[in-house]
Amino acid sequence: MKRLCAMALLACAAQGVRAADAKIAVADVRRVMSAYPEARQADAVLRAQLAEYEKEQDAQLAARGKLIKELQQAAAAADNKALSDRGREDKRKEVAAREEALRKLETDMRETVRQRQKELADQERRMRERITEKLKAVVAGVAAKGGYALVLDSSALGANGAPVVLYDGGAADITAQILEQIGPRNEGEQEPESLEKPDGPDAADGGKE
Repeated sequence: MKRLCAMALLACAAQGVRAADAKIAVADVRRVMSAYPEARQADAVLRAQLAEYEKEQDAQLAARGKLIKELQQAAAAADNKALSDRGREDKRKEVAAREEALRKLETDMRETVRQRQKELADQERRMRERITEKLKAVVAGVAAKGGYALVLDSSALGANGAPVVLYDGGAADITAQILEQIGPRNEGEQEPESLEKPDGPDAADGGKE
């Protein structure tokens, strides 16, 4: 929840103002978001949801491991010369049934991961949009008071990892004013880390044994 698109702040720009006359300010949105109460609450909600998804995935991985073990045992028995032809045939049928069950389970696991990732992304997007609207209103108020026509996110990074704002020409930094409007950050509270989404069934053990 700590990253926001720089375009959210660009929406605060005054309309119809010539670039040469515009007062430009910058703000560290990453720092602002880490202090925003709703952002911290949303991050906690998402992390709790992710923990539930990981428990679900652990149960599926355990079922997969059990099924693989049963498949290996059945395959070994199917080659056991001590068994009768009928016995070995029954074991071969069991192997085929286990293989089909394993394929179905892995398909279900991949679909579950895909669905859970989508649910997390959708929930994060909805929360971010709500927080962004509130932040834009705060930024607009601070910008209007200071007479700024454009506010840029000094913490934003482009697709290539380079800063979006490469040079600000000494533009005013209004981060502190925005933080004053949001409220003080709780002492000792750390900035949330980015969420890691669940992986597919092959990520846990390098694929089917």
